[in-house]
Amino acid sequence: MATKGTWNQANIRKTNPVFSPFRVTIETPFYANNIYPVSNVKEAYEMAKDSPGTIVTSLKVKDPERIGLDNNAHVL
Repeated sequence: MATKGTWNQANIRKTNPVFSPFRVTIETPFYANNIYPVSNVKEAYEMAKDSPGTIVTSLKVKDPERIGLDNNAHVL
């Protein structure tokens, strides 16, 4: 099975066999190697920040402690 990167919205229909429940069931195990459990927002932020291609801006996150981030958290 091949993966297509983009779809025309007109083709995303229940009748399209590419979106069948059977195909989803078969493909799902192949994507399991990129799934990691995340227990809190801080851990999710750190994983996103360290992910390849992520741009850390110079903008500070407003009230980072309120959502469980460090004071030096920046918008990604």
